[in-house]
Amino acid sequence: MPALEPTSVNARTSRGRSGAPLTGWLSLAVALAVVATTANDTVLRTATTVAMFAIAAHGLNVLFGYCRVISLGASAFVGVGAYSCAYLSGRQGVPFVFAVLLAMACSAVLGLVIAPIAARLKGFYLGLATLGLVFVMQYVFTNWASVTGGVSGTQPGPREIGGLSLDTPLRYFVFTAVALLLVTAVTTNLSRSRSGRAMRVLANSPTTARVLGVSPSRYRTYAFVYSSALAGLTGALLVGHQGHVGYEQFGLTISVQLIAAVVIGGLGSSLGAVVGTAIVYGISEIILAFGEHLPLVSASGAGDGLAPSAAADLVYGLLLIVVLTFEPQGLVGLVRRFPRPICRARSRAVS
Repeated sequence: MPALEPTSVNARTSRGRSGAPLTGWLSLAVALAVVATTANDTVLRTATTVAMFAIAAHGLNVLFGYCRVISLGASAFVGVGAYSCAYLSGRQGVPFVFAVLLAMACSAVLGLVIAPIAARLKGFYLGLATLGLVFVMQYVFTNWASVTGGVSGTQPGPREIGGLSLDTPLRYFVFTAVALLLVTAVTTNLSRSRSGRAMRVLANSPTTARVLGVSPSRYRTYAFVYSSALAGLTGALLVGHQGHVGYEQFGLTISVQLIAAVVIGGLGSSLGAVVGTAIVYGISEIILAFGEHLPLVSASGAGDGLAPSAAADLVYGLLLIVVLTFEPQGLVGLVRRFPRPICRARSRAVS
């Protein structure tokens, strides 16, 4: 009979954890509601930036956190989504919401085209291939002037939903927050589905995955297309947020920031992707806003101080090193460690 005790404990643990995703989703919803009801326009704009890039972080988390597929091409897919939305809504007159959905589809199609290459390559070589995609798409963004506007960029059409304008910071934040909550729910359910479990097995051991009937190329393709679609959604929301899109926005910075966000928050955790994005982009916004008051930072970057953007890169770069060194599972993994000493203390007290 004692041999059955671990099984019962694991059963109770799994039942306890089954409510964790819902708790995390509700916590995110409450946090977004608090921001919407209490924040001023400046904070709302920053929160909108965090929310839209958290969507792309969810996609990269599926690709990198579940499948262990390293991609540096997120910037390219974000750019495709941004330019597609701007072209469709600004030049073709497509309603903004439909333009956002079509922009997702455009990025997903590009991901589907690149996926066979991603399925054949691994590790360093896949990273280089997706890195090359960023430079290829920057060339396309610069030279396909009839669609992208060339070096001058382009603008989206009116941001409206059924006649309701999204021009105010609060309305656009609510629109973006709803999109984030939907994506978070879908991604969390994906992680708990048969496909999500197959991806995790694939990440741990491709050989075991094949024995269990899991096709590595097929599930990597699924993850790549899903990640690409969410990156496109981020791009579409980004162009609506900024009101303009230019090729210089889609260099390596977005790719590196998203990878940092996923790793800092915790690989394979939906809530971790949101927390990591808030830290990475929150640090950037705080330093940009208060750079002139911080030590070793100068507003212009002249003299002995760092430019605010460089200081932000330095801070989250150092944070990334610290997390990888001391807590590879990210901040979510660190939080999960806290209940264990408490449970052990209680068990000792009972015994």
